[in-house]
Amino acid sequence: MWIVKVALNRPYTFIVVALLILLASPVRPLFFKNRYEIWKQMTADDSQIIFVAECPENGVVGFVNGSSARDEGYEDFAEVWAIYLLQHYHGKKVGLRLLKAYFDVCAEKGFSKGYLWVLKNNPTIRFYEKSGGRRGDGVKKDVICGRNIEEHRYV
Repeated sequence: MWIVKVALNRPYTFIVVALLILLASPVRPLFFKNRYEIWKQMTADDSQIIFVAECPENGVVGFVNGSSARDEGYEDFAEVWAIYLLQHYHGKKVGLRLLKAYFDVCAEKGFSKGYLWVLKNNPTIRFYEKSGGRRGDGVKKDVICGRNIEEHRYV
């Protein structure tokens, strides 16, 4: 398995990534066309940092993306906007390699700090903590598709 930065000459990648998001995001269901358009825009945006985990046997199995922070008071932080990995690849250091690749590029761009938002009680919290993240002070509450959600900032 290896990690590759998304290249614009590989249009299939964002289609596969859109499918990964669609499958991995039951709280925020969107139709494939919506996801496809979102990824089409992101892969064309030079400010976005996007890495995919790809293996010869199964193609794209995960991704990470983000850019500069979107939250007030965190302008000097890089923000992971999304990281997803197919269940079969959990526990194999693929997610850690994705985060490292992402934050290496962020460091090259001058960022020395980063964060991400995690749904409350998400089992991946353990992964973020093992990766060096700790729960910060930020909490966001929202209603998505009729469900109350709560997200916590991990720095």
